[in-house]
Amino acid sequence: MLCAGHQYLVKIFILHRDVSENNVVLGCEPGHIRGCLMDFDMAIRYEVQKQVPSQPGNIAAAFRDTSDVPTSESHKGPFKAERTGTIPYMSMNVLQGKEHTHYDDIESFFYVFLLFFISYKGPLPTSDLEAAHRRGFSQVLGSGRAQNICDWPERFRPWSETMLSSRLAKLELLTGEQSSQITYAIANIVKELWGSKLSPAIGDLISECLLLFQGTRRVTHEQFIGALDNWLRVYPAPPDGYNNCPFTDSAGRPYV
Repeated sequence: MLCAGHQYLVKIFILHRDVSENNVVLGCEPGHIRGCLMDFDMAIRYEVQKQVPSQPGNIAAAFRDTSDVPTSESHKGPFKAERTGTIPYMSMNVLQGKEHTHYDDIESFFYVFLLFFISYKGPLPTSDLEAAHRRGFSQVLGSGRAQNICDWPERFRPWSETMLSSRLAKLELLTGEQSSQITYAIANIVKELWGSKLSPAIGDLISECLLLFQGTRRVTHEQFIGALDNWLRVYPAPPDGYNNCPFTDSAGRPYV
């Protein structure tokens, strides 16, 4: 799982800082690598900062303890920059110019899968997936885009225009009074693009994760992975007739 891979990177002191759709590669077959996070151009050395003691008696000691002070040589700790990431997938804090931490990358993962469901007109048919496999899942330059890719609806175009417009749009989704209106708009878009059979499961996934990020700017790896795992337990496979995977197991059943 990609988020688990990101969690491992944080444990070995690497912060990616550009989680976006173009930097995610998905695998095809169960039992093999299911996905990779690529493009480390913006990655830095990173250590999760310890909580500063809040007890009055420890304040003086905290000033003498330099173990958690960030250094420019190692970029230790949260890194503040005007722009790190790809605008539609940047977290609220990064869009405001605040420090970039692993929590911001986790928020970016949420935007990757949310925007995925409004960027594609459902899954490709089996024949198209077989053709894509034959050409190594690459798109020939000048051949046009895949038939299931669609333009974002008007409501989501501010997400990719400027850092300010993207921040305001995400603010409405996560905290604003218009959050319920945007949620209904997302539901209508998903139903139109993915159909009545797939949209309920997609809606449950979006809803569970949205509740996490509406509650806090600091969703942990464990919380986000837990939400995804809970969803997979409820929906372990697509509805009958909706699995277009061209690859089969030893029993001739399509992979999930």
